[in-house]
Amino acid sequence: MSVLGLFALCMMFCACPFESKVPIDSKALKIDQKLLGKWSTNNGSNDEYTVSRSDDHSYSIKVHNLKDKTDKNWVAFATLVNGKTFLNICEYGKGPQEKKFLFAKIEIQGNDQMMVETVTEKINKVFKTSAEEKKYFADNMTSTHFFDAEKITLTRIGNEPQ
Repeated sequence: MSVLGLFALCMMFCACPFESKVPIDSKALKIDQKLLGKWSTNNGSNDEYTVSRSDDHSYSIKVHNLKDKTDKNWVAFATLVNGKTFLNICEYGKGPQEKKFLFAKIEIQGNDQMMVETVTEKINKVFKTSAEEKKYFADNMTSTHFFDAEKITLTRIGNEPQ
């Protein structure tokens, strides 16, 4: 199963990324129009990512597998940690008890590229609060072992569907 291989997206999760029951922060940034659209990876993945506006502060992300013609739907919102944008990503339709967040640091480069780094599964901590988790991210995000080894480059292949 490709996890947002997104962005997250979703992205783009090539490995099993770190999961948490709490988001990094409860405060979501406003939608960044530069994220909206259709994206593909440069790593040979069969996935395409369509990022659209869900509301003023969250994104809907559809991951479409071109090979087996299946879709997976995610919801994401962005927060800042030490001035860097992270997506808090969870599977669409999950209830509060089932909800697990995945995390990806994103950086838009120009109008048509996005760099994505997913937080590694090697983090073996359980966070009870977003504040505790955000502090851990802030204190450790410069560590060489904080993100998965592969950075993912997404290239825009279309604008947001109307």
